[in-house]
Amino acid sequence: MANWRASRVTHRRSQEHPHTQSTYVASGCFKVTIGDKKQVLRAGDGYYVAPNLPHGCVCLEAGILIDTFSPMREDFLK
Repeated sequence: MANWRASRVTHRRSQEHPHTQSTYVASGCFKVTIGDKKQVLRAGDGYYVAPNLPHGCVCLEAGILIDTFSPMREDFLK
């Protein structure tokens, strides 16, 4: 699990990884891109990313995202 705090107009660059990812928007507002789909998500919303699918987001209003990954992100432990 990872907690990501973002200020307005922060970008989370497009990325892809072999893990499934589920993210909960704890607060704020984010424009999320998953594959070729874009949507604006607010506090209480969430999204799922399948393995190896390009995804990223832009913070529109300062907030917090809580990410969970399966399997565990070993690279986050280093």
